[in-house]
Amino acid sequence: MSATTEYSVHVGKIIGAHGLRGYVRVLPYSDVPDRYRTLTEVFVQSKKLGGVRAVREAKEGPAGTWLLRLEGIEDRSGAQALRGAALLVRDQDSPRLPEGRYYVHQIIGLRVRTTDGREVGPVREVLQTGANDVYVTDAGLIPATAEVVQEVDLASGVMVVEPLPGMLDEGPQTHAD
Repeated sequence: MSATTEYSVHVGKIIGAHGLRGYVRVLPYSDVPDRYRTLTEVFVQSKKLGGVRAVREAKEGPAGTWLLRLEGIEDRSGAQALRGAALLVRDQDSPRLPEGRYYVHQIIGLRVRTTDGREVGPVREVLQTGANDVYVTDAGLIPATAEVVQEVDLASGVMVVEPLPGMLDEGPQTHAD
């Protein structure tokens, strides 16, 4: 397995350098922001200086960011070269969630079908709205509520939904004039 497939959980983006000693400033994409305190390594997805790097230090930064010192990044220019890079961790480095809760990366790509067997297509994106997440499919938007989402089977890669009236496209309609 390659590092890019082993490290599949996107937890943040490097948005710049901080100071002169090689700290990178990270915008967290994680529902578990304290995860940065315990990270020992990350995959830096960057053409310049990318790859698996040990995390030497992590501390909270300004305005909801985190400051990380990564192995091999010793100065501001090295940190600045990583600007825009994604940070990924391995799935097993993520805390376990309670039953019925899922990480975004686990939901994206699931094949969706209705309780009556109609194939809807894959989940393309997850919108985090505050009240509840919304799953984006080619056929429409699916609210992530117990009323709609009946089953999530990560092992088989399938989500079963009971669509609300008018929620999903029914395909091309023909109308008589």
